[in-house]
Amino acid sequence: MKSLYRMKKISLQILYLLLHLTPESTMYELPDFTPYGYRLLEILSNNIQGGRITYKAIKLSTNDYVIIKQFQFASSQNWDVYKQVEREINVLEGLDHIGIPNYLETINHPDDICLVQNYINAPNLSRSRTFDAEQIKSIATQLLEILVYLQSRIPVIIHRDIKTENILYDAENDRVYLIDFGLAKIGTNDSALSSMFGGTPGFMPPEQILGQPLSNASDLYSLGATIICLVTGIKSTQLNTIIDSNFTINFKSKLSQYNRQFINWLERMVKPKMEERFPDAKQALNVLNSIDNLVSSPDIPYVCLSFEASQWKQKLTQIITINYSYGDTINWLIDDNDKSWIYVNQKKIIGNEIQFEVTVDTSELKCNETIERTISVEINGELTKYRIIVKTPSYPKEISNWCWLYLGLFFIFSFAWGGLILSLEDARDFAIYIGISGGISGAFSGVLFARNLGLKISSFIILSTVSLTIVAAIAGAIMDLSFQVIYGPIFWLFSCAILGVTSGTILTRIFLRMKKQGFYNEITDICILLTFISGASLGWLSLVGINVYTILALAGSSVPLASMLITSYKKRKKLIAEYRKKEPYLIEP
Repeated sequence: MKSLYRMKKISLQILYLLLHLTPESTMYELPDFTPYGYRLLEILSNNIQGGRITYKAIKLSTNDYVIIKQFQFASSQNWDVYKQVEREINVLEGLDHIGIPNYLETINHPDDICLVQNYINAPNLSRSRTFDAEQIKSIATQLLEILVYLQSRIPVIIHRDIKTENILYDAENDRVYLIDFGLAKIGTNDSALSSMFGGTPGFMPPEQILGQPLSNASDLYSLGATIICLVTGIKSTQLNTIIDSNFTINFKSKLSQYNRQFINWLERMVKPKMEERFPDAKQALNVLNSIDNLVSSPDIPYVCLSFEASQWKQKLTQIITINYSYGDTINWLIDDNDKSWIYVNQKKIIGNEIQFEVTVDTSELKCNETIERTISVEINGELTKYRIIVKTPSYPKEISNWCWLYLGLFFIFSFAWGGLILSLEDARDFAIYIGISGGISGAFSGVLFARNLGLKISSFIILSTVSLTIVAAIAGAIMDLSFQVIYGPIFWLFSCAILGVTSGTILTRIFLRMKKQGFYNEITDICILLTFISGASLGWLSLVGINVYTILALAGSSVPLASMLITSYKKRKKLIAEYRKKEPYLIEP
């Protein structure tokens, strides 16, 4: 019975030892590094194919923990690795940054070489775990700060292998470390074709895969891909599954909880074309720091502003009134990608209200689209969001149908007071001249009203003069006034004058609107009055027949029409040429 108990006890002890032995320790015997001042504690990683073993060790003189990377060239029969180790040593020797483990020394062996660095007690980012928005921003910020430091070196240093496995994160102290500079490149003045075989698929920028020259924007792509893994939960080995043939990482559908500013920032970090990314880490860091909260806040109120353009290159404005107190800090937050076509200017302060003018420049937008953007105003830390909805016009075209309608109305008005008032058969000559002078004077007054007094005042004048015309016509019919009575000429002068004011105001507003939309840039008061006189002459002379005066009247009437047609045609060609030239760079929805 006792022997059976002893056998059982011995079996349990053997099982306990087997369970507590690491695979590495069972396969390898730790070498003796005491002659170099170190005692090895354990194997952290073993890359047999690459001939690299990483040990955790203790420095005997200080009892500090260190990392020793042993590169065994002879056993791996890969002497190209020596260049990689030499490059890492050359890079690390000159670096001094809190986010990069310090290089301590190099230990040379006959068949291998060892690199000694400070030990960082933190796991890498490849481990499965979730990060909140604050941690994501902190990790991204610290990594960008490391890249800013590397890019400030002379010459610059490009890491070329930024990925989750090469980033250590101490969650307790919120500290990030960038490791493994074995593929690092000093300078950007040549294209290292060997980089085609270095780096990690999915994290390498297209220019590195294609063996093209690198720049400060190259590491940004790798960093952006790393952040995408963290925010989406995609493993580094699966990143290729969301990358298309154009090297575009399709991640936006997986970030519904993050706001548009952060998504735009991250999208720009991983643009396949190097020139479309941030030019360097410093600018990427500045934009990231301007985003206060990475997560969208559904409880923040939205105010909708709608803009609808009728012509390309049109600038549309709206006034926003905000209540404020003296000393309030007001800050408008607009995505950098949208600042080229959305901008906000302060207009004036009225009491405890401040007015801002929001301007949308459609020359930066594609035609025939509906675009939505969100801008925010921060007042003492409190946000109010404005949803900008912009409807852009159709493709630049020739004069639209309403222009022809207005032209028809133009001549109808001319013939109305020329034919119906001036061509009365029983009218006396002096009454005709009085009517012409009254009509022309009224038209000139209407032109001045519409051009100088504003649209609201001119609208009031139109309604008033139309009402006066109707009242005068009814009064004339009741009183049965005629040219035989002394007050007849005065009645016709008054009627022609108020009808001229109405006509001049309406037609000038028509031309001003056409001018504003780019169809008619050479409009003048002379053209308007010339057409009035021509129309009046046509209406009167139509009873007499076609003669030289009628031909002159037709010629005069055709001046604005011909000018409009020629100008609009040139304008259309110019617009189309500008649009075609700029179309690839215009902002899409």
